[in-house]
Amino acid sequence: MLEQQRQNAESISSRTAEFLAAGGKIDQLKSPPRNPLPPARSQKIDPGTVLKRKPKALTAADRKALRLMAGLNMSKRKPNNIRARVERSCRALLSTNHVAVVNIDPSGHQGMINYKSLKNIAPGKIGQAVCGIPHRWTIYLSALCIDARGDRYSKSIEVAPDGVYLSDHLEDVIEHCYKKLRDSANQSQMVASGWIAIPESISLDEAHAARIFEAVGAWNQVKVAA
Repeated sequence: MLEQQRQNAESISSRTAEFLAAGGKIDQLKSPPRNPLPPARSQKIDPGTVLKRKPKALTAADRKALRLMAGLNMSKRKPNNIRARVERSCRALLSTNHVAVVNIDPSGHQGMINYKSLKNIAPGKIGQAVCGIPHRWTIYLSALCIDARGDRYSKSIEVAPDGVYLSDHLEDVIEHCYKKLRDSANQSQMVASGWIAIPESISLDEAHAARIFEAVGAWNQVKVAA
């Protein structure tokens, strides 16, 4: 490596000598200017500059406050209410099965029936749904009679209490209306009576109620011995 550099230096020297011998002239010029040095750092402190720092990210509370201020409050998810969810489930079960509670006298028989299909409904979850939560009720009461010609007829009323009630709380209402209806019927022609309680807002016409009473055997009862 050193030998090569020496040869290059000798070559440059010889060419320089040849250039000067041929009348060449070498001028010595000034060095090119260097890049200017940066100015000295100022000792002055600007309070405005010092305080301009990156703001912190908004928290959830900050965002909520801003939405309220802007009038853009997003709808909140309703809190999880187990009781309300159970009630909705029970009412859906009763609505799907078209449940009606039927009581007939003088046998004293009481049970549940699908008021559309007229099929009996066994107790269980449906019974718990009827008794376990309050409902809006429709109560249809009838006195079943046979006239002197042997023709059937009924004297009926429909009651729809305001508000929602547990089934146990309907006893006084039903008893009052039931007794009043039976007392107003022709005692010599009345052969049976009964009521239909439906845990929803629905109105029964006379023909529909008659089919329900017929399905549960209201016209062919045997009085239970006391």
